[in-house]
Amino acid sequence: MAPKDVKKGHFAVMAVQGGKAQRFVVGLSCLANPDFVRLLDKTQEEHGFVQRGTLTLFCSPSELGRILAQQWKGKRSESLLPFGLLLRRAWRKAAADLEAR
Repeated sequence: MAPKDVKKGHFAVMAVQGGKAQRFVVGLSCLANPDFVRLLDKTQEEHGFVQRGTLTLFCSPSELGRILAQQWKGKRSESLLPFGLLLRRAWRKAAADLEAR
Protein backbone atom coordinates (compact mmCIF):
# COMPACT_ATOMS: atom_id res chain seq x y z
CA MET A 1 0.00 0.00 0.00
CA ALA A 2 1.36 3.41 -0.96
CA PRO A 3 1.69 6.23 1.60
CA LYS A 4 -1.03 8.90 1.45
CA ASP A 5 1.34 11.53 0.04
CA VAL A 6 2.10 9.36 -3.02
CA LYS A 7 -0.57 10.21 -5.56
CA LYS A 8 -1.64 8.03 -8.44
CA GLY A 9 1.03 8.17 -11.16
CA HIS A 10 3.82 8.90 -8.65
CA PHE A 11 6.29 6.93 -6.54
CA ALA A 12 8.59 7.61 -3.60
CA VAL A 13 12.36 7.73 -4.03
CA MET A 14 14.99 8.04 -1.33
CA ALA A 15 18.31 9.63 -2.33
CA VAL A 16 21.08 8.46 0.01
CA GLN A 17 24.77 9.31 0.09
CA GLY A 18 27.33 9.86 2.82
CA GLY A 19 24.85 9.69 5.67
CA LYS A 20 22.51 12.20 4.01
CA ALA A 21 19.10 11.00 2.92
CA GLN A 22 16.12 12.79 1.45
CA ARG A 23 12.77 11.46 0.30
CA PHE A 24 11.16 12.65 -2.93
CA VAL A 25 7.77 11.86 -4.46
CA VAL A 26 8.20 11.88 -8.23
CA GLY A 27 5.98 11.33 -11.25
CA LEU A 28 6.22 8.23 -13.40
CA SER A 29 7.42 10.49 -16.23
CA CYS A 30 10.84 10.45 -14.50
CA LEU A 31 11.28 6.95 -15.84
CA ALA A 32 11.68 8.49 -19.31
CA ASN A 33 14.41 10.88 -18.12
CA PRO A 34 17.84 9.57 -19.24
CA ASP A 35 19.61 11.07 -16.20
CA PHE A 36 17.13 9.46 -13.80
CA VAL A 37 17.50 6.13 -15.61
CA ARG A 38 21.30 6.49 -15.30
CA LEU A 39 20.87 6.77 -11.50
CA LEU A 40 18.67 3.66 -11.52
CA ASP A 41 21.27 1.75 -13.55
CA LYS A 42 24.13 2.91 -11.30
CA THR A 43 22.22 1.84 -8.17
CA GLN A 44 21.35 -1.53 -9.70
CA GLU A 45 24.97 -2.19 -10.73
CA GLU A 46 26.44 -1.19 -7.37
CA HIS A 47 23.76 -2.38 -4.92
CA GLY A 48 21.14 -4.43 -6.76
CA PHE A 49 17.42 -3.88 -6.34
CA VAL A 50 16.63 -6.28 -3.52
CA GLN A 51 14.65 -3.80 -1.46
CA ARG A 52 11.14 -3.25 -0.20
CA GLY A 53 9.18 -0.06 0.21
CA THR A 54 10.60 3.22 -1.02
CA LEU A 55 13.01 2.95 -3.94
CA THR A 56 16.49 3.92 -2.75
CA LEU A 57 18.94 5.56 -5.14
CA PHE A 58 22.54 5.83 -4.01
CA CYS A 59 23.24 9.40 -5.05
CA SER A 60 23.31 12.74 -3.28
CA PRO A 61 19.91 14.31 -2.63
CA SER A 62 21.13 17.44 -4.40
CA GLU A 63 22.00 15.42 -7.53
CA LEU A 64 18.53 13.89 -7.67
CA GLY A 65 16.96 17.28 -6.98
CA ARG A 66 18.98 18.82 -9.82
CA ILE A 67 17.91 16.09 -12.25
CA LEU A 68 14.26 16.52 -11.31
CA ALA A 69 14.45 20.31 -11.50
CA GLN A 70 16.01 20.13 -14.97
CA GLN A 71 13.22 17.83 -16.10
CA TRP A 72 10.59 20.31 -15.02
CA LYS A 73 12.39 23.56 -15.91
CA GLY A 74 10.40 26.52 -14.71
CA LYS A 75 7.44 24.43 -13.51
CA ARG A 76 6.48 24.33 -9.87
CA SER A 77 5.49 20.78 -9.14
CA GLU A 78 4.48 19.16 -5.87
CA SER A 79 6.18 16.00 -7.11
CA LEU A 80 9.60 17.67 -6.94
CA LEU A 81 9.38 18.79 -3.35
CA PRO A 82 11.01 16.80 -0.56
CA PHE A 83 8.55 15.21 1.86
CA GLY A 84 9.38 17.63 4.71
CA LEU A 85 8.48 20.64 2.57
CA LEU A 86 5.19 19.01 1.59
CA LEU A 87 4.35 18.47 5.27
CA ARG A 88 5.19 22.09 6.17
CA ARG A 89 3.08 23.36 3.27
CA ALA A 90 0.14 21.17 4.32
CA TRP A 91 0.48 22.34 7.95
CA ARG A 92 0.51 26.02 6.93
CA LYS A 93 -2.57 25.51 4.74
CA ALA A 94 -4.42 23.75 7.56
CA ALA A 95 -3.48 26.54 10.01
CA ALA A 96 -4.66 29.21 7.54
CA ASP A 97 -7.94 27.33 7.00
CA LEU A 98 -8.53 27.20 10.77
CA GLU A 99 -7.84 30.93 11.13
CA ALA A 100 -10.26 31.72 8.28
CA ARG A 101 -13.13 30.01 10.15
